[in-house]
Amino acid sequence: MFVLDKILNFGKIERNRQSFYCSVCTFSSAQPQNPPKIERGPYVKHSWKKFASLLQDSRSILIASHARADGDALGSELALAAGLRSLGFRVTVVNPDLPSEMFRFMGKDFDAIRFFDGTSDLGTDPDPRRLSRSEAQTFDTLLIVDTSARSQLRSLSELADSGYFKVLVIDHHAVSDRLTENDFSDASKPAAGCLVMDLLESLEIPLALREEDASCSIADFLFFAIATDTGWFRFPSVLPETLHQAARLMEAGASTSRLYRFACENYAPARMKLMEALGRNFTLECSGKLAYSRLEKKDFDQAGAVMSDTSEMVNQLLTTAGVEAVCLFTQVENGVRLNFRSRENFDVAQLAGQFGGGGHKNASGAFLGTSMTEAQNRVLPSMRALFQNSTHKN
Repeated sequence: MFVLDKILNFGKIERNRQSFYCSVCTFSSAQPQNPPKIERGPYVKHSWKKFASLLQDSRSILIASHARADGDALGSELALAAGLRSLGFRVTVVNPDLPSEMFRFMGKDFDAIRFFDGTSDLGTDPDPRRLSRSEAQTFDTLLIVDTSARSQLRSLSELADSGYFKVLVIDHHAVSDRLTENDFSDASKPAAGCLVMDLLESLEIPLALREEDASCSIADFLFFAIATDTGWFRFPSVLPETLHQAARLMEAGASTSRLYRFACENYAPARMKLMEALGRNFTLECSGKLAYSRLEKKDFDQAGAVMSDTSEMVNQLLTTAGVEAVCLFTQVENGVRLNFRSRENFDVAQLAGQFGGGGHKNASGAFLGTSMTEAQNRVLPSMRALFQNSTHKN
C-alpha cells in the first residue's frame, strides 16, 4: 500500500528544506530528433510537493543516470531507490552500462543495478542484469538523475523519448537536452546528491534508513554522492548549505572515513603503473598555466590497467603548482575521451561544449571519435585560447 499521504504532506519539514529551484520549461513534450541544448534558467522558487504530486498515480519507477556512472550518480540513484521503496514503490536502478568494480563496496545494491543497451528481447538472456524492453515497459515512471543529456543516456534516451513513461529529471548541470517538462533541477547545487537529499528530507524519509542486508544506508549513499562530486568538499562549487547537509548526514550515521577509504584509498596496483604513463606524457604550456597528458591503449596494456583505474587522474594534473587548466586525453574504443578541469577563473564547460560535451564551469568532459593526434590538434588550440582571451575570465 502506497504512503501517498506522506508524499503530499510535509508539515514537520522546515520550509527552506522543501524548496529548490526548478527551471521554467514551456516546450512541448513532443521532442525533435536532435533538440538544441539550453541553459537552465531563470530559476523560480518551487516546492518538492509538485514532484511528489506527480508520483500520485505511479506504482513502479525506473531510476536512471548517465553512462560510466560516477559516485554522485550512483549514490543519488541508490539513495532514491531505498527511499522510494520505503514508500511502497517498486523500484529498479538501470544505467546504460554496469558500474565500475570500484563501487562494489555498495554490496547488494551494487549487484542489483541493471543496464539497458537497447537490445531487443532475446528470450533467455545470458546476462540477467540486462533490462529488456518488455521488462522496462512494466514500469510507469522514468526518473533520470545527474544528467539531462541524451548522449550520456545512450539507449536509455529511447525510453525517455518513447512517450510510454512519465519522465522526471533531477539534475545539477547547467545545460539541458529538454528531456521533459517535469525538470526538477538546480544548476547552483554542487551535486545531484544535494537535490536528492532535499527531496528525501521533504518526504520525511529517515536519512539513517538502511534496507535489510544493505552495506550502506541512505546517509552513506548521499554523503558519497556529494563528497565525490565536490572533491571531498574542496571544489569552489561547495556552498555553506553543502557542509550543513554533510553534517546532517554524519549525524544520521554516514561512515565518512570508510567511504573515503573506498573512494580514494582502494586503487588497484595497476593504477600506480598507469600513473607512470600519466607523468611520462605530462606537458606544460602557456607559462606553466596549461597542463595536459594522454593515456593510450598501449599504456593500459603495459600497466594491466582498466578504464576505472583513471579515476581522479585528471585532478592530479591540476595539483601542479601554477596550473590553471588541464586536460587528460584518454584513448577509448572508437575515439578519445576528454576530461577538463580548471581553477575558478577558467570556464571549461564552454570548452567542452565546443566538442559536443558539457559539465560544470571547472569540471567537464567530451568525446571525439578521432585518433589521439587529431584530438590533441583540435583541442589544444582552444585550451591555449583560454589564456589569451580575457572573456573566459571572471
